[in-house]
Amino acid sequence: MVNISYQAAIDYCDWLTTVYNSLEKQKYKKVVFKLPSKREWEWAASGGRDKFYYPWGGPYCKNSKGCYLANFCPLEKQYLYKKDTYSSSYNYPNDDRTISRGVDGAIIPTKVGSYFPNAYGLYNCSGNVAEMVNEFGMTKGGSWNSNDFDMKIGNKEIYQVPSPNIGFRVFMEVIEK
Repeated sequence: MVNISYQAAIDYCDWLTTVYNSLEKQKYKKVVFKLPSKREWEWAASGGRDKFYYPWGGPYCKNSKGCYLANFCPLEKQYLYKKDTYSSSYNYPNDDRTISRGVDGAIIPTKVGSYFPNAYGLYNCSGNVAEMVNEFGMTKGGSWNSNDFDMKIGNKEIYQVPSPNIGFRVFMEVIEK
């Protein structure tokens, strides 16, 4: 789900918690569904591995066969130029902002499973759709519209309003087994 507000994501988690906990048959007696903290998101995205830039466990965005490992804008950096110390912009040939779209296999968010999962079996932790965390205005993982830097596990992006680039991943905390 994309283009949703932070509050709507919180409300969805609250609704899901209420529905699950009211079921007659469930695996756990009591759970809470929530947006992850920054630390929880990074732990899940890393697949339990330390010191990797990306969920697939390496420092590169392509595999040994030259295939991209996520849905993002891989060519954006080559058109980036610094205006001054604090601002930058893009200098696209013929002002064609779509020049980087599609070289990774998708031009917009793509279905889950289009790229390999991480060591925990989670898909699209980097690229595709930036994911809200429980800190308002922060996303992790970058989106289909991000460059490789913004997709790194340790980096964040800031947002103010809902966007087609931003969604969320629900985490479940078991309160009572």
